[in-house]
Amino acid sequence: ILIPVPISESIAGVDPTGAGAGTSASMGGGSSPSRAPSGSMGSMGAMGSGAASRGMQMGSGQATASAPMGGGSVFAADPSERWRKPGAVVPLGVIADIRVVTGPPMIKDENGLLVGYVFADIDSSERDLGGWVRDAKALVAKQVTLAPGSRIEWTGQYEFMAEMEERMKYVLPLTLALIVVLLFLSMKGWPQTFLVLMSLPFAIAGSVWLLAALGYNLSTAVWVGLIAVGGVAAQTGIIIVVYLDEAFHRARREGRLGKPEDVDAVVVEGASRNARPMVMTVATTVLGLMPLLWEGGVGADISARTAAPVVGGLWSCMFLTLLVIPAAYTIWRRWQVRLELAAVPAAEGSAA
Repeated sequence: ILIPVPISESIAGVDPTGAGAGTSASMGGGSSPSRAPSGSMGSMGAMGSGAASRGMQMGSGQATASAPMGGGSVFAADPSERWRKPGAVVPLGVIADIRVVTGPPMIKDENGLLVGYVFADIDSSERDLGGWVRDAKALVAKQVTLAPGSRIEWTGQYEFMAEMEERMKYVLPLTLALIVVLLFLSMKGWPQTFLVLMSLPFAIAGSVWLLAALGYNLSTAVWVGLIAVGGVAAQTGIIIVVYLDEAFHRARREGRLGKPEDVDAVVVEGASRNARPMVMTVATTVLGLMPLLWEGGVGADISARTAAPVVGGLWSCMFLTLLVIPAAYTIWRRWQVRLELAAVPAAEGSAA
């Protein structure tokens, strides 16, 4: 590659000092330059002290240009002409060192420091994100020595998951406390409240079974599904306890609780009345979410991991709640009726 270098000499016909008396160029007849008369037609007066003037005379086919006698600058040519004139050339290697190197496509910074990203694509079906990052942290701490002033941060989806887990340490206990308080205000008793809460472990168990069967690892979407199934499980628990309470209080008003064993028939009656609403509540939710388990479009991996805990948890919650909660309710009410029947002879003896 050659680089043109302009010559330093001035343009031909131009006085580099600018102090000459004046130049003229003739056109047409080739006559010599002449000074324009003071009163000639078509002449222009001098502009300022030392300004150049030009006059044109028409007649014999010639045109002249002149400068006033007071002297001054000449009519300069275009400065760019000096670069168009032929001159010397030098190779580019003489004035520059040219090399082809491979470098970063861009320079990034974060918090005022240079930053570089190392991307990791993790197959969630093979390994959970949290476990992979824990193993990677241990391996990096063992094999990588950081330079002074450098640091490593694990970001991306793992960062969001870590923030969510840290937030859940405070949100989950607070949420459970609020649920217990609301259930107590609604059920008007602690035994009914704990019976409703018994449905939560059954729902979580079904969610874990289905997640294990589908090969889903713990992720943010799975946490969202677990929280959702907990709320629906509490709803189903409230339904069955309300039906059992209604059957028990109706039998008490009708005088059908003569002995503790009479509670069994009352519980069967209340549970059988509850079966249809329970199945309808679970079926509407499960049948609406099941298509997400085999959907294959964009975002299907997230929606499937959110729906799987709800589907598995509600099926197990329905069957186990219909079996375990009525049995626990029977044990509690039998004990209560036994205490009431034992208190009646003691009250009659004290009255006599």
